[in-house]
Amino acid sequence: MNRKLDGRSFNFKEKDYSRPVLYTLLVLIMINYMFVTVLMDDSFLMKPLRDVLLVLLALMCLYKGKFRRFAGMELITVFVLFCGLAFLRGDSLGLGSVYLRRYLFPLILFALLTQMDMEKDFTKVMRFVLIMFAVLSVWGVFQAYVLGDVFLMELGYPYQYAKHYDRFIIANSFYFGGFGIQRVVSTISNPNVFALILGSTLIFLFFNYSRFTRKKLAAIPFVLICIGYLLTVSRSNFLAMGRVGLLLVMPYIPHKKKVFIAAGALVVTLVVIGLIQGEGSLLYRLINWVRDSFRFSEDSAAGRLSRWTDALTGIGKNPLGVGFGHVGALAWDAGSRKPYFSCENSYFALMLDTGWLGAAAYLAFAGIQIRRMRRCVGIFREKGDYENEKLCASGVVIIVYFLVVFLFSNHVHDMEAMVISYFYVAMIQSVARKQLPEVMEYDPPQRNDIVSKLVRKVEMLVENVVMAFSSLLWKRDRRTVLFGAWFGEKFADNSRFLFQYLAENKQELKLEHVVWVTRNEAVRDMLCNMGYEAYMMDSPESAHYHKTAFMHVVCNATTDRNGTVPDIDIHYSFGAKRVNLWHGVGVVKGVGCASKEYQRRKEKHKLLYTVKEKLERIKLYRQFVIGTGGWGDFYFLSPTETDTKQFSQFSYIPKKNFIETQYPRTCPCVRLTPREQEVLDYMKRYDKVVMYLPTFRTGSNRFDFSNIAEQLEDILKQENILWVQKAHSASDTVLSQENQGHILNLEPAFDINVLMPHCDLLITDYSSAASDARFFRKPVLFYVPDLEEYTNGDNGITPEAEELMRGPQLFDMESLRASLIKTIREPESAKPADYEDIRLKYWGEDKDYRRIWKEICKAVGAKKQPRQRR
Repeated sequence: MNRKLDGRSFNFKEKDYSRPVLYTLLVLIMINYMFVTVLMDDSFLMKPLRDVLLVLLALMCLYKGKFRRFAGMELITVFVLFCGLAFLRGDSLGLGSVYLRRYLFPLILFALLTQMDMEKDFTKVMRFVLIMFAVLSVWGVFQAYVLGDVFLMELGYPYQYAKHYDRFIIANSFYFGGFGIQRVVSTISNPNVFALILGSTLIFLFFNYSRFTRKKLAAIPFVLICIGYLLTVSRSNFLAMGRVGLLLVMPYIPHKKKVFIAAGALVVTLVVIGLIQGEGSLLYRLINWVRDSFRFSEDSAAGRLSRWTDALTGIGKNPLGVGFGHVGALAWDAGSRKPYFSCENSYFALMLDTGWLGAAAYLAFAGIQIRRMRRCVGIFREKGDYENEKLCASGVVIIVYFLVVFLFSNHVHDMEAMVISYFYVAMIQSVARKQLPEVMEYDPPQRNDIVSKLVRKVEMLVENVVMAFSSLLWKRDRRTVLFGAWFGEKFADNSRFLFQYLAENKQELKLEHVVWVTRNEAVRDMLCNMGYEAYMMDSPESAHYHKTAFMHVVCNATTDRNGTVPDIDIHYSFGAKRVNLWHGVGVVKGVGCASKEYQRRKEKHKLLYTVKEKLERIKLYRQFVIGTGGWGDFYFLSPTETDTKQFSQFSYIPKKNFIETQYPRTCPCVRLTPREQEVLDYMKRYDKVVMYLPTFRTGSNRFDFSNIAEQLEDILKQENILWVQKAHSASDTVLSQENQGHILNLEPAFDINVLMPHCDLLITDYSSAASDARFFRKPVLFYVPDLEEYTNGDNGITPEAEELMRGPQLFDMESLRASLIKTIREPESAKPADYEDIRLKYWGEDKDYRRIWKEICKAVGAKKQPRQRR
């Protein structure tokens, strides 16, 4: 998308190079063993190439910005921590690094793919996968049955000799048991690993085959992959495929009757041939081999039983694991010191490597992926969306498939197999996210138990670490300032007033872009029509300016937790100067740490809250654990030292982060919106204007203020008063949206700050709007019938409430009626004797926009004005 701004053309549609990098990475994963490990003898130039490509892919994802949480993220974090412990306890640094890399590489790729939009070219990816594995299968068959085992030996593949059936065979890689059947390896280390890769691929392609082609010739590559899979002759994989085929794949097999008839005919044919050939036939040997395998009398099966026994003994003695370098072929080849466990079971390998808890975290992560995709299967089935139902079902089957194979080998150590499996699952989830964002966009349950809170802290830490690294790739421009307000829904408050001043004076202030971002299309359209730069929150333009603005400015929400959305897209805020202009001076109601509900919890859990508050004094903790995008630590606007002291009581922000300067909204509005001008013109028809601005209630307090204006309508008509009312944005009470005579109901998005200088009286309860009225020297009536209930409720009131609510406090309708008439006729009667002293204490001296902006820039370390571009 090209957009011309200020005589400059910007291309916000950046070319995506991540796909070629991903394709190259996948190809290299599949050919690395044969070409790099064997032929090039782990060349120091080629060996790290896969890691370089993974880092490059990570940098591309980081540069794009916003981090998407994914299901099980906290479990992977726990698993990584146990991997770190296992690495420190490992047999050697080099061997520990190999184990660590094999565990983490597939998981990192999975995390990266969840950040990419795979839906738009899903078909291309599937075709690429189909062709790549068809080629590898053909090569594997050619290598096995034309070039033979000598070819692999001469290349340098590891082999062991054992004499069976009067010939030497390579027992560990190329032949199957004692049958003398050449096994397909292709470019992978052994046929079992290749079988797991091809098995996952077949599941992925089978379920999603109709998505990318309807040509009959496309069946040829699919058949070639099937042949390659069968010729790996991998018992563990065939058993797993039978398990998922019978229980999970069967419902999705088309033409079941024909398939069963064909399969039956094939079995009968093989049995007849076997009977004709006699006891020396392949059929008899296969039957005997299956029988001996289940009896654990066959060499390989018997060996597994003893290895499992040894592994279980080691697991029982080492609940925290034995550290990296003691399990499987990696340890054997490296000459690992004792203890050594062959294991032949991925679950045992996980427990021996990372301990019981590490293994539990890894497997719980896999279980969460199954659960999430099964939910999608059910939803798509209800919608009748068969294609997407199959898509998500394939993800479930792939995970179950490799979990079954895990029972028989240490495949969790085989990076190639796990990379391909997690690649498919991540791609499936990326596509499903487009269709069911409410399911796939991970948002953990907002429970208040300690475990849930700790989980959310871990998630926040991971997310912020990723975004902090991302921010290193973004170049901040000191000529760009980005604004947002009130959950991204309104054009209002301090953000709006400062935005308009900067936007109207860009040249003088040496700014190039003053940008407003919103989630409300009506707000975007209105601002664009007024000539301002405004963009929808998720647009490419918004992402561009989020990443380049040197200052991010909000006036309300700075968190995306507990059901709220922030004023801007806070994921991009690392590296920017974060400023919260806030929206209230002289706070009466207890909020945050000053609320009654918080104080009750603190009294109940003294030790926990003592630790919590001490941690919140640490800057790094605030940045990485409390708020997304570093918004746990930001600059906070406060007009006076008195306000700073009060604000610091209900927040974790240290006093040094407060900027003591005037609120922008106390300055004259630079420019009204058409709707605001319409309301102001309407107000001029009346002799007096009364504003009613009640605050919100929480908990059991449900005071109903919706019909107060109707009870005063006779007075309004008598005195020719316009009653302007607006409910608080967080209030559950809905005021009537129908204007009746002398009553004007403002819509939720209306900015009351433009009306405050033009009203004659404010009626409120516990809202800081009373302080705004005091700044403009307006009389204030406090209508508080529920004062006692509110005081003892979840919020409560602050110690300063007595001073801030000095003036008429009214507890019933009769007193309100009498005070309304008296104050309209005698405005000064509602002002206490120390009215001006209180005003000065909470507002200080009046300042203009220029001075406010200068003091903000000085506080955040932006003293130097940027040079203008030529």
